[in-house]
Amino acid sequence: MSDEQNTAAAPAGRTATWIIAVAFAILYAGPLFWAVSDLVEYPAQVGGRTPWWLLIVAVAIPVALYVGGLLLGRARTPVLRTILLGAGLCAANALTIAGIALAPFLL
Repeated sequence: MSDEQNTAAAPAGRTATWIIAVAFAILYAGPLFWAVSDLVEYPAQVGGRTPWWLLIVAVAIPVALYVGGLLLGRARTPVLRTILLGAGLCAANALTIAGIALAPFLL
């Protein structure tokens, strides 16, 4: 591969990386928003029986999965990076729903 092709491919790869990262940041904002809103509203509804550990873990999980997906996908192709971030997004949403379903049993 010549130097001209390398320099042309590098900006395209960086652009794809940024587009994927921003698109998934927007998608990961959903589970994070739900977790933060639960952290704010849930204690007002149940009072002293609040499962704080569950609320804090629910906020940390989407952030950890997003950062983990970015770090694991750092040296990979855009397709594999998308698959990693997509799997993390599925896990974040599944854990959000599981937390909602589990919370009443922890009271």
